[in-house]
Amino acid sequence: MKKYLSFLLVLTMTLLASTQIVRAENTVKNVSDIANGLDKAINISTKNLTPEQKTAYMAARAKAEASLKTNIKTMRAEAKVKMDVLKENIKNEKDSAKAKIKELRISVRENAVKKFDIVVKRISDLDDKVKAQITKLGAKGVDVTNATSLEATVGLKLADIKVKITDATTLLSTSINELTPDQKTALKTLTKDIQTLLNDAHTALNSAVKSLKDATKTKMETDTTPKTETTQ
Repeated sequence: MKKYLSFLLVLTMTLLASTQIVRAENTVKNVSDIANGLDKAINISTKNLTPEQKTAYMAARAKAEASLKTNIKTMRAEAKVKMDVLKENIKNEKDSAKAKIKELRISVRENAVKKFDIVVKRISDLDDKVKAQITKLGAKGVDVTNATSLEATVGLKLADIKVKITDATTLLSTSINELTPDQKTALKTLTKDIQTLLNDAHTALNSAVKSLKDATKTKMETDTTPKTETTQ
């Protein structure tokens, strides 16, 4: 029964990831749907899966992540083109004072996005190192179940962050004018959400590292504990 349920989990996860990939091919705008699919795909416990099922799980997750990455890259490129157009339009501003204000406005917007990108890159690099350690220690017989689950959470948070940064970038590239009250509210909400997700990702990453250390210590203690023989 457990094997059957585990198989259903993998099958469901694979179908979810495949569905999101099809959506990605149909439209570039539906990034949030792909992120939600990734949420469901990687939020499944691998505790009771066989090695073959875990391989299928990781393959489905990789496809979902690749689909999300492609869509985000496309939307960020579109936003950059719009931002470049806004910069070009500044040249048509005859009032030098207004032109400087607009140039400063664009600069502030670009720098805000860059700061988020830098932090995300830093956490992503650490996440890659943790994933490498999970693979390495798992091959040595260390129980990496908990660390794998925590790392999956990091991957989910990073995916959500990238989607929201993309949304913010798109919003900031819509016009060179001052943001409307509604746009300011939306940007403030996105910024707050991004910061919360960054904190969550950092916490999960630290927990994954601690879990690996604890699991490694347990494995070493188990390996060095003399086995007692039962006499008949």
